[in-house]
Amino acid sequence: MARISSLPWNVWIALSFWLVLLFFGGASRGDEPAQVAVRVAAVVLLAALWSARHEARPELKPLFWLLLSIATLIGMQLVPLPPGLWTALPGREPYAALAGALGVEQPWRPINLAPSLGWNALVALLPCFAVLMAIVSIGRKRLSLTLAAICIAAVVSALLGVAQLGEGETPLFRAYRIFTASQPSGIFANRNHQALLLALAIPCLAVWGVGREKTRAMVALGAALLLVVALLATGSRAGLLLLVPSLAASAYFSRSLFAKGRARRWAIIAVVALAAAVIGAMIAADRSASLQRLFTADAVADKRSANFAALVEMAKAFFPFGSGFGSFEPVFRRFEPFQTLTFTYFNQAHNDPLQVVIEGGLPGVLIVLAYLVFWTRHSLRAWFRPAPANSLAQLGSVVTALCMGASVVDYPLRTPLIACVFLVASAWLASGAAAGTGAGPARPSRSA
Repeated sequence: MARISSLPWNVWIALSFWLVLLFFGGASRGDEPAQVAVRVAAVVLLAALWSARHEARPELKPLFWLLLSIATLIGMQLVPLPPGLWTALPGREPYAALAGALGVEQPWRPINLAPSLGWNALVALLPCFAVLMAIVSIGRKRLSLTLAAICIAAVVSALLGVAQLGEGETPLFRAYRIFTASQPSGIFANRNHQALLLALAIPCLAVWGVGREKTRAMVALGAALLLVVALLATGSRAGLLLLVPSLAASAYFSRSLFAKGRARRWAIIAVVALAAAVIGAMIAADRSASLQRLFTADAVADKRSANFAALVEMAKAFFPFGSGFGSFEPVFRRFEPFQTLTFTYFNQAHNDPLQVVIEGGLPGVLIVLAYLVFWTRHSLRAWFRPAPANSLAQLGSVVTALCMGASVVDYPLRTPLIACVFLVASAWLASGAAAGTGAGPARPSRSA
């Protein structure tokens, strides 16, 4: 308790913002009222920490420049262009013809075909900038606090998901306006995002529990068991597939436990056997929704596959400038195949790499490639060059890889909480590399 009470004020502000993310940062829709709480809290954190003195963190500069590049690109897409230039952009022909059909003068328009949604996409970056500021503010020595924060968030979400299984038709444990009542989505509005958080938190628990007292290791193992069971209950097929590399990474990070005495080894084997027994019982009782859906047809998945050709057509139509970030849903109506029309709408491409090409064009692709270069360089250093912070850097490599893998079939990084977890894991990766090169604390400065 003394250690908690001795935390400086900036850490308390960062933890307060994390609590806001935990309870209001699980939705991706721009019209979700909970987004207001997250963005206001981000502004408060930025204002509070802006003038504080921070430890110099040069290893985090690439992340700052990447975020700034995204914000700059979104902002440039919102600048109105003269009619002659705008009508020459790829994919604008049907919209340009509309002004002529109405008999009005061609107006100045931005690259973004849905400017209001583009502004929303720009403001949505505020939580990411706030988290990066918080990471700089708390310093390298307290970076492990972010690991505990992610583990706690996952356990809370798992427990909430279990509670949601018994709520019936009355939504007692839901924070968002739009959700699916039958899905145990925890602190999220989408079960796939819940499954991703649970999957990436399992190796986080392994790193948190290893190298500590026996009690902490057993708590970590028990919490990991809870996360596995809660993940299977989500019914997310993507989450089930992510569970395989998640457990493999957890086994790697926990390998030292098997060399610390016979009693502990048998304790771990007992917990693993218990986990296998619980999962086996769920399968036998026909309650593992994830495994059931893995081998059954899914109308939603079929619709995504049927729309893939239309997504490729969209990417070609607007390349190289894109349709504008946030514009996917209204623009997709022009390309949607007749046979996939239903009473529901396609809110995202469910393939974020392809959606970046559609909305961001060539500049968006270049920003993604820049991050991949950053990730590859630092991951190779984390795995092949021993460093004092090696396990945390390796964990950052694993967590970011899980997020990127999930983004191929979904859009988890469009939720504030997962986006911030991704940024925290990227900071682990960068900070581990800095430790490996001997970069230590520098003189205090007023900025990152």
